[in-house]
Amino acid sequence: MNYQKIYDDLMSSRLLLKKDRHHDKKEGAYFEGHHILPKAKGGTGTSSRGLNNDNIVLLTAREHFLAHWLLWRIHGDRSSALAFHKMMSNNKNQNRVISSRGYEEARIAFSKTNKGNQYGKGVIKIISEEQKKNQSNLMKGRYIGENNPFYGKRHSETTIEKLRRPKSSEHVEKIRQMMISRPKVTCHHCNKEVDKLNAIRWHFDNCKMAY
Repeated sequence: MNYQKIYDDLMSSRLLLKKDRHHDKKEGAYFEGHHILPKAKGGTGTSSRGLNNDNIVLLTAREHFLAHWLLWRIHGDRSSALAFHKMMSNNKNQNRVISSRGYEEARIAFSKTNKGNQYGKGVIKIISEEQKKNQSNLMKGRYIGENNPFYGKRHSETTIEKLRRPKSSEHVEKIRQMMISRPKVTCHHCNKEVDKLNAIRWHFDNCKMAY
């Protein structure tokens, strides 16, 4: 299957709808900005402000997920795997419906391309002198003086007392209900139903029943 052609057709057709979708978004419709040429591949533009940039297109949440799935199929590298895996994230503005096949492939892509990185056990990441210099230049002066978000700010005794004050039972119950209402998924190894954050950390590929 020619994934590049499918991707190009999707992007070109949605570019034609860009101005209409931008107008609809102002009226309350939901769309997500997408880099046609990913930033990791040299693409430019800011996804949230790309009306006049031909590298930015507005997609529905479903189209955005499919776009990054296609990019993973096309490139098969770490950057496309991370972007594809990120498409499984949900928040109050994003409620993606992900197929089991898409979820599985995104997890496998993330696991496959994540092996041997700086978080791998027993693996030491070699950072070049050029990378160190670039990072140093990026951070110089970034949080000095007035650039420091806490510059000149001190908590009053009243604020400190509020922070130390025990939480009320209503507050604790509100947090508990929020935790309970998190979207749940079922691990196919141990059949436990857990929220997505715990699922990624402790289940599926990392489940103790998988071995």
